[in-house]
Parts: sequence; structure tokens; C-alpha cells
Amino acid sequence: MRLRISDVQPSFWTKTAAIAAALAIFWLAPATGRAAGGHGGGPSDRLFYERIEGLTVNILARAQLHGQLVVNLRLESDPQGAQKVKKYEPKLRDAYNQRLLRLGQTILDVRRPLDLERMESTLQDATNTILGPDVATVLLTSAMVRQ
Repeated sequence: MRLRISDVQPSFWTKTAAIAAALAIFWLAPATGRAAGGHGGGPSDRLFYERIEGLTVNILARAQLHGQLVVNLRLESDPQGAQKVKKYEPKLRDAYNQRLLRLGQTILDVRRPLDLERMESTLQDATNTILGPDVATVLLTSAMVRQ
């Protein structure tokens, strides 16, 4: 009796290897489309990330220095938004420092954990004011308080 290929059932390991190969191709896609942050489209779907680091403001309570807040962030945008972010970076830094200073004088307390959601929404509001809505998204990369 001859054995035909169609009569042989693939083993567990054969199936696993095939799935692993398919996933590897999917995750190691070229730098366009999904791997670049888009949703499978062409180069226009690429996302850009502009670093804004070293935002440092004083935390004051009753006109006394209680610490410093240090924030690093990235702005996520499409190609047109990235050009606008670079053009307005000095204004963005100024707006971020003003908003963070206001938080440091009114809300932040060195004895309590940082309210990162409020901080991020405050910085996003400043971004929308300078660049317009839906141009760039604020992504906090780090925020810490030094005493």
C-alpha cells in the first residue's frame, strides 16, 4: 500500500512551526505600513515621534520650594504634523513649562504620587492650543519629582 501526502495528518509541531513562521512574517514586516505604526497602508500611514525632554519646573507650596518636577515626553504625529511640531517646538516648550509650573504651584504635592492622567491631559490641551486639534498626541515617557 502506498501512502499519499493527502493521507498524512500534520503533527502538532508542524502546525506550530507554520503558525510561528506566519507570525514572524507579520511582526517583522518592513518599515512601511503596520510595522511603522500605521494600519497596513502605504508610507502616508507612518507615524513620527518628536522628543521633548528636560521640562523642569519648581513645585511650590506657600511660596516655598518643595521640589522639582522633571518631565520627558514624545509627540506622536503623521508626516504633516511632524513638520508642524518641529516648526512650533519653542512655543510648545514654553506652553508646557507654563502649564507644568501652574500644576506645580497649585496641585502637585511631593508627598503624593503624581497624577499622570491629569498631567498628560494638561499637556495635550497645550499641544492642541498651539498646533490645533488632532495634529499630535502627547505621550509621557517619564515624570518624576525631586525633593
